[in-house]
Formats: sequence, structure tokens, C-alpha cells
Amino acid sequence: MFNLIGNAIKFTNSGSVNVVVTTADNEIVIKVIDTGIGISDEAQKNLFNPFVQADGSITRKYGGTGLGLAISRHLVGKMQGRISLVSQLGQGSCFSVFLPIVEAAAEIEEEKLPQRKVPRRALSILLAEDSKTNQMVAKLMLEKRGHHVQVADNGQMALDMIKASPEQFDLVLMDISMPVMDGMEATRKLREEHVDLPIVALTANAMHSDQLEYQKAGMNGFLAKPIRVTELDKLLSEYAELVSLA
Repeated sequence: MFNLIGNAIKFTNSGSVNVVVTTADNEIVIKVIDTGIGISDEAQKNLFNPFVQADGSITRKYGGTGLGLAISRHLVGKMQGRISLVSQLGQGSCFSVFLPIVEAAAEIEEEKLPQRKVPRRALSILLAEDSKTNQMVAKLMLEKRGHHVQVADNGQMALDMIKASPEQFDLVLMDISMPVMDGMEATRKLREEHVDLPIVALTANAMHSDQLEYQKAGMNGFLAKPIRVTELDKLLSEYAELVSLA
């Protein structure tokens, strides 16, 4: 959807872009309809092939790698679906995605998984994260597991909240890249103030060399983005156990 809607917006200078979702014949049907520049019949023949765009001027004017539609077709195929196009040059385009409706496998798998151990007590967690979307997702995951969460939008805010009342927190999940003050600088300042609160790096930079840098800054652990449920549960169980023993 990112590729299809993004293309529709990019190639539509005026008019509209609409996304219509329906069901038919046990399929989900998603149509992305635009009133943009359209695609000629000749160009449509190779449009879903990697690195092929309508013509060279498209790349020069609009940018892009030419991989978007090939990737979209590949992803749809992985879901046993199909993708089609109806377009008229100068009039607009309609990309249609057909996906089979199947039983939610995730629910079946969840039943087979061992039940999560309920922590001995709820943790009070400070989540330092500048992205509102990431805040919402992480906060929901943590609260669903019975923990209490406060949010800081950047490292400076996290530093101020902890220094004001360090005893109110059991654990800090600290994003690395944040405005005003990043996570590593905030951690270094907290350690200089002799705050020994557990701080776990929260970042997509998962290289071993990165993790060593986080340790040098005074961080106690590492949780990769996007957050995986199994890794999160393991981390929370470890710190809940430590808090219970304290």
C-alpha cells in the first residue's frame, strides 16, 4: 500500500487519489484509483518488472528506483494474491490488489505458544522515544503486559524526569536517536549523577559495535526495533525478577 498509494500521489498533480476496499468471491479487493498522468498500453507491458519505468523522463522528473511495483507484485504473490492495472494515458490509473480471505493464522499460533509468565509485580517504566507512533505502539505493548508507563519525548525530558524522582522508575527504555538530547548522552549524564537505574537501549542499530558503544555510555541492555514480542517478554521478565528480589 505504501508503494501503490505513494505512486498514485506522486504521479497525480491535480484531481484525487482514492483507496477503495471491498470483498468479493472470498477475496479482499483493494483499488488505488488516481486521476494522474496515466500509463500507456506499451509501458504497461513491462511496468511490474524491476527497474522498468514508463520512460527515462519519469525517473528524471519524479525520481524513484523503479523497484516499487515489482516489490508490490512480489509481496502480493507471497500472500497468494494478484495485482492488476487499468490505465489510460493522461486520464489516470487504477491498481487493483486481490488477496484471498483466510483464517487468521496468528490466532492459531498464539494458542500453541506457552502462556507468558505474569511478572511478580508490575514495573514502572519510563519510555524515552520521540516518534509518536513508536510511543503509542510500545506503550500499548507494555501496558498490555501489566506495566505502568510514562513517556518522555527526548533525552533531556527523560533526564529531567529521572533526576526529579529516580525512585519512581524501575526501568528506562531509551531510544538512541532523539532531538534535543540523544539517548546515549542522556545515559552518560545520568551515570555521572550516580543514577544506577537500569537503562535499556531501544534502537534499530543492532550491530555488535553499536551495542558496545551503548555499554560504554552506561546502558545495561539492548532491545532492537521493531520490537519483537519474544524479546520484549524476555527482557521484562528479567527485570521484573530483579525488582522482586531487590
